[in-house]
Amino acid sequence: MGWLTRTFGRSEEAKIERAEILLSKGKYNDARLEITNVNHPKAIEILKKANRFLAQINLEQAEARFSAREYEAAQEHLELAAQFGASKDEIQNVRSIGRRFRTEHKNQEIKARQLKKAKKSERSFGDDPIWSLPDDDPRLRYAMRLEKYPLELRKRLISLGTGFAEATLMIEDGAPNIALEQLEIFIEKDPVARFEHARAALGCGQIHQAIADLLIFSEQVGHTVIDNVHTGALLSQLLAQTGESDKAMHHIQSLKNNQDDHPAISMIQAQIFESRNQLPEAEREITALMKRIPKNLSLIKQLARIKMKQNERATASNVLENGLKQCCTPGTCGSQPLDVNMLRMLAQIYLEDRQQQSRALELLSDIQRLSPSPTWEDQYLSALAARNDGHPFSQRLSETLLSSLSPSDPRRQLVLRAFPA
Repeated sequence: MGWLTRTFGRSEEAKIERAEILLSKGKYNDARLEITNVNHPKAIEILKKANRFLAQINLEQAEARFSAREYEAAQEHLELAAQFGASKDEIQNVRSIGRRFRTEHKNQEIKARQLKKAKKSERSFGDDPIWSLPDDDPRLRYAMRLEKYPLELRKRLISLGTGFAEATLMIEDGAPNIALEQLEIFIEKDPVARFEHARAALGCGQIHQAIADLLIFSEQVGHTVIDNVHTGALLSQLLAQTGESDKAMHHIQSLKNNQDDHPAISMIQAQIFESRNQLPEAEREITALMKRIPKNLSLIKQLARIKMKQNERATASNVLENGLKQCCTPGTCGSQPLDVNMLRMLAQIYLEDRQQQSRALELLSDIQRLSPSPTWEDQYLSALAARNDGHPFSQRLSETLLSSLSPSDPRRQLVLRAFPA
């Protein structure tokens, strides 16, 4: 059965084949739904297998929920397991495990209360009692926030007092608007408070205020790295976002002239070069950066994107294929997980150019696994695959893609080039 017929066909044979594929991929519920109303011995057997898998999964989930003290959720999974055919003995066994967990949890809570009471009486002793505080204690959270700053700035932040600490934590707690207002008095006391004020401004969508804060911070404190964020690179990025690419580039150059070679600075510079269509300059920056951080997937994707803009599509696909060697399924090795956008870029090249069709279909399968809800880009790739398979249905797919786009949307050109009819 062809790829398109298997994907879109409504016959019993197509449904059974789809269900078998879904079952083999571990998508048991999808397989069950596919053949629920199909009266065929093969379909009945698939349904039985799918239900058994689903029953087992829900039994395991119920046990896990009991272990996590999520008792209502555990009960819901037991009810689902029963619907999928789990036996009374299986359900009773999991309930017994749940009762045992409840008893253990109760004993643990008693011990925790006793330990907390004991620690409270000891908290005043030791060289650094703050690290004895509970994880959710605001004092500990603020101390951990201060650790993100260079040592020479921490004393200045501490001297701003508890009001500054409380306002800073409001950013973390999802109230940047309140933090922005409360931090006003502290930015007058010490410009070191400007970075937290800029963070609050960004949380409120006030980019221009964040730029002003970072400019004053750079003049009166000096650029530095806070929580893995280079303040100068962040300032240049925000300037570029507001259309001030000349100012952003000037700021980057001044950082480089001061011998600041933090990778984030070159990353932003490469992005600005690309946005200006200065592709050779952007490529030069990325190539130099990749020697320092060769496994950075963002750089790999940007280099491939630049090669595509230069119409060096074969080189772009090689860059992406080599980049994917840095990826793997989480938990199977020490590499990074598969990057779905990298897969999309590579599949687009192969499908648009009608190259490496078997590899393209393999990529589509990985994309579907990593992104169950198809994006517009995924639908475009499916339309290309149908076109390459010679199916007339692809034309209707292309029309559907166009109908969802505004006349000015640049993605229209993608579709029109691939489907000139």
